[in-house]
Amino acid sequence: TMPESVAAQMEIEAHYASYLERQQADIDAYRRDEAMAIPTSLDYTEIKGFSNEVREKLKTHGPSTLGAAARIPGVTPAALTILLAYVKRGVDVPETALACWDNKTVEIALLAD
Repeated sequence: TMPESVAAQMEIEAHYASYLERQQADIDAYRRDEAMAIPTSLDYTEIKGFSNEVREKLKTHGPSTLGAAARIPGVTPAALTILLAYVKRGVDVPETALACWDNKTVEIALLAD
């Protein structure tokens, strides 16, 4: 038979497995989007869902990428998710963007249609 502590641990892991899978999916999605450029003209006051503290920190620091926003103390994972969703909708496309090539980040110019 299985020790009681092992059985209890298995039950806990089974109970939380779907939550952990969702969290891992969120982490993977964030890593894909970390280099996403944030428009310099973005008005953080127009984005619903930010706390006043997060809004002020983003306005003060003016991060150029989602990864830079993540490194600002006090900017929560929930705020990053909101920012990502807002930027992905195509609000004010920047003239330049960052791209990764062979583990190096480079700035590229975006051409209009």
